[in-house]
Amino acid sequence: MKLIRQKSAPTINKTLERVIVDSSNEVILDSKKSLKLPLGIDTDRPQTAELGQIRFVNTTAAWTPGDPVTSGYYEAYTTNGWQEMRMYEPREIAIQSFTADGIATQFGPLDNNDSANPISFVGRPQSILVFIENVYQIPTTNYTIIQQGQDYYISFGTTPPPDQKPITILHNFDK
Repeated sequence: MKLIRQKSAPTINKTLERVIVDSSNEVILDSKKSLKLPLGIDTDRPQTAELGQIRFVNTTAAWTPGDPVTSGYYEAYTTNGWQEMRMYEPREIAIQSFTADGIATQFGPLDNNDSANPISFVGRPQSILVFIENVYQIPTTNYTIIQQGQDYYISFGTTPPPDQKPITILHNFDK
């Protein structure tokens, strides 16, 4: 498909196989079928990405064009780089359990089991729930999230939780 614009006179509507570019340069896809997005693996991304680009990332191992796609996700290029576009499907709540020893004040590393957004809780401690035994811990009052190297931990400051008490951390309520 090739769309050619005339340089001499402005065109109000230019239609080519149900693709319309109106006078305000809005592209209208006039079809009841579907829109097929570019498909490839991570290394097939455009060399020079631009804001607003979208594509489908195939995560099928050893895939070549023409093979069926069995897994993947949509992504868009934003000011933060290529970002997975989330759908409304439910996400599993991640549960991490630790046992206090009466000495340690840090527990982790935190793992929310989300490869697309593994540190969604950073800067947002209220997006996770922390319990010592069955007592809810208040974010930034009872605990903070700290970083050590590439990993993140729950820190109870200088006061360790009581010996042999279970610590439960729940993630992914923000998905």
